[in-house]
Amino acid sequence: MPLHLIVSADPEAFTASRFEMPVERCLEYTDNNLRDYFFHFGETRIDELLAFPALIAHEQDVSDENVRLVRLTDIARRGNRIRAIFDPTGTELTYEQFTNLSFELDIDGFEYHRTHWAIKNVDLTDVLSKAGVQTPPSAFPQRPYVDLGSHRFQVALSFPGEDRNLVQDIASRLEQRLGLNSVFYDFHYQAFLARPSLDTLLQTVYTNARLNVVFLSGNYERKRWCSGIEFRAIREIIANRENDRVMFIKTGDGDVSGVFATDGWIEADNQKADNIAYFIEQRARVYDT
Repeated sequence: MPLHLIVSADPEAFTASRFEMPVERCLEYTDNNLRDYFFHFGETRIDELLAFPALIAHEQDVSDENVRLVRLTDIARRGNRIRAIFDPTGTELTYEQFTNLSFELDIDGFEYHRTHWAIKNVDLTDVLSKAGVQTPPSAFPQRPYVDLGSHRFQVALSFPGEDRNLVQDIASRLEQRLGLNSVFYDFHYQAFLARPSLDTLLQTVYTNARLNVVFLSGNYERKRWCSGIEFRAIREIIANRENDRVMFIKTGDGDVSGVFATDGWIEADNQKADNIAYFIEQRARVYDT
């Protein structure tokens, strides 16, 4: 899950559990994909922005206050300024701890001396855990609820269990780039999949998804849930000549019924997970309205 990094030269910036930032200072020192996605801080992205934990800090040598891990509760834009409100309860880090984690948090040295708001593509929970810093659950909001029967995912991933390690990595990278609840990966929605008639719900998820990514192999063909249920919905999309809504990733040998030698796919063995996630993102962006 990405992380907000907010740095201010104003020693009083965070005293009222809120702060303001000039728009031109927002999303500095931010990955290009995240910057492009969140650039306008539009209303359609606010829920996703609020789902990220935040580190708020003063510029170096401005204040003796510790760096604070907080949860943003509201973000609003007025003209050329952004205002955010945050829950003041949370973990604190000394400034020394903060600067010692500059590599892990992807913080450039100059960022400690510049007022700005960045979004960092790092797993803060993992970083702080390895540093021995305990984090309260309140700083890490839960995934917003969606109705799987009606929600339209940008990407839905269909794969056999043997490919889970690869797919989990890809799903995490995609969600960091496309936003929460943009990618259907089963482990993200386990509570809502534990129900009767799961087969029909899954077919609805894949039918509704803007882009279905299928991880092809002999394992996929042999799994009843993959080839018999999920791919049944995906084959219907192909039958309707909506070929742009289907993408194949080949992870192993073996044929899959309904996939032909004249179809195109990406060979996973020749690519890193980040590259595959980028390819999927390229396709998904076509449908990002």
